[in-house]
Amino acid sequence: MKRKRRVKIRPVAPIGDFDAESAFELGRHREVVEKVQAPGGTPEEAMALIGSLAFLGRLDEALAFWNVSRERLSARLRARARFAIGLAFTRLSKFKAARRFFSDSLHDRECLNCADVYQGIGIYYYYQGQFKKTAVYARRALRLGLENGDNFIHALAIDLLGHTLCQSGRRSMGTRLLSQGQKQAGVSGEHDTLSAERLFYEAQAGMRPEVIVEEIREMIVLRGANNSYTRANLILELARQLTLRGEWHEARKLLNDEAVNIYAFENRRQETTLQLRLAELSYRQGDAAGAMHILQGARRCVDIISDRSFEIRILGLEEKVERHLLGREPSTSHQTRLEQLSREFPNSTNTRIVNRARGRIEKILPHGEDPLGDLLDLLARDSARGTAELLRIGYLGLWPEAMGIRPGDERLIVFESGHWLGIRKSGVIKSASALSQTSRKILQALSLGVHGKDRLLKDVWGYEYDPLRHDAMIYAALTTLRKSLGEMANWIETHDSGWSLGPCLFVGSAGPRGGTRVGTSGGGVEPIEKKIYFAEERYLDLNWRQIKALNDLMAGDQSKSWWTAPVYRTTFKVSLMTAWRDLDDLVRKKYLVRVGHGRLTSYRRGAILKRAVENDRVKPEDPKN
Repeated sequence: MKRKRRVKIRPVAPIGDFDAESAFELGRHREVVEKVQAPGGTPEEAMALIGSLAFLGRLDEALAFWNVSRERLSARLRARARFAIGLAFTRLSKFKAARRFFSDSLHDRECLNCADVYQGIGIYYYYQGQFKKTAVYARRALRLGLENGDNFIHALAIDLLGHTLCQSGRRSMGTRLLSQGQKQAGVSGEHDTLSAERLFYEAQAGMRPEVIVEEIREMIVLRGANNSYTRANLILELARQLTLRGEWHEARKLLNDEAVNIYAFENRRQETTLQLRLAELSYRQGDAAGAMHILQGARRCVDIISDRSFEIRILGLEEKVERHLLGREPSTSHQTRLEQLSREFPNSTNTRIVNRARGRIEKILPHGEDPLGDLLDLLARDSARGTAELLRIGYLGLWPEAMGIRPGDERLIVFESGHWLGIRKSGVIKSASALSQTSRKILQALSLGVHGKDRLLKDVWGYEYDPLRHDAMIYAALTTLRKSLGEMANWIETHDSGWSLGPCLFVGSAGPRGGTRVGTSGGGVEPIEKKIYFAEERYLDLNWRQIKALNDLMAGDQSKSWWTAPVYRTTFKVSLMTAWRDLDDLVRKKYLVRVGHGRLTSYRRGAILKRAVENDRVKPEDPKN
């Protein structure tokens, strides 16, 4: 039997007054690595060096120093070093190795009264998604931390309980605990990390949307040097916030820049989150192939045992891509798997994903616990109020989907106030100021097709064209319009015979007959594909599917004299619940009336449409004109 070779360690003198253990607990990991000469002059320095290397992602070095130094560490220092290494393995989703380190601490009799042991096991169960067990071990770690006067684990145990409550849906209580942990960490030194985690959950829930982006940016700068794991989480959340706000190009650039660091540290959960963020951007930009390619790669990254909550998000996004970009219903096995996983992991996020995929509206959390979820529910119930709230908060990235605009389609939306939104593949742009009345009239005229100088002058100003008098006025007005549109100025297309506008959706723009026009222009000489005129502005809260449905009923074609929910669903490629909700909304607004019951229910012209046709107040234009 071979004898183990004992390695003699030459003691290294401590560096001045530098307290390595305190620096480690303060989160100054890079400073510890730079100042402590390996393998550490004292046991405290050795533990601090092992833990700092583990938290910085240099796990091979941390393991090497652990094997060299563990025999000279006290029970408390051994438990802390094992905790740091086990946590690093857990973050990398290397659960077998993490379980070995946590188990070694649990079987080390001298370490049983150390809070680090139970804190590590609690974190292990947290990553497994077993939140009840997490809470049990976190409370045990909290009790021992208080008994031993260990402020470091005391703060981390409160933090873990806060995380558990946030994941279980009780975000208000969870963030309060994170705030308490942050105050406690003011003594132990994990203040910045815990404040970053609290900020992360607040952003995830949609709290303080007006200022949260700037707060995340400031926190990234603050935590950029010492904790790569926290920094990566904040950047992934910042990219999500930018996606919600329609800044898709900036979000993609941010993710591409950070991808190198995320893949370098081999944290599979962050890698999967990165892929989900990129897939969501590809979906918003209309790139079905790119989104599906990324999602298939993400599915192969997840652990089949511990990362099934990520599988729910992947499946939910796959359903959106298949429905809205590929125009097909997901397979039955796909839908069954999603339902099964949501029952196994019944937290609020997973339940909302399944409900949105099935077109269900269900109250999950008390009002205020999940502001973003409440906003999505409002959009499903009342699209007019929901879209207005999106504009107020600044979640412009959700606006195209809420208005029924297909992902990837580019649009210019002009509101009655003269303000506009530009939807492009790079993102959603909001006007800084309102367009003038003349600019709005020019946009409306150009959206109907090519306009030469004579036709444009007559439609906008009502004059007969005179080249000597009116050329300068026309060119000046077009220059002003282009400046007002900024990045969207290239939508004004110049032809040999005049000017036209690219594909454009107008909302609340003044139309002929003194009414209000909502429609989509194909640009050039093509006629408007979907349009309807209303005499009263209060009827503007309709999406494009409802507008097209009403136009078909008014066209005089007997084959389209009524709608049913299944026909509506097939025509517009939406879920049955969305079809029923659109038609029911038109019934409540008295455009349609419901006839029959059950499967024989149909929707026919209501009082407003009948009166509009009789009085010629609502009349679709002939496409041949």
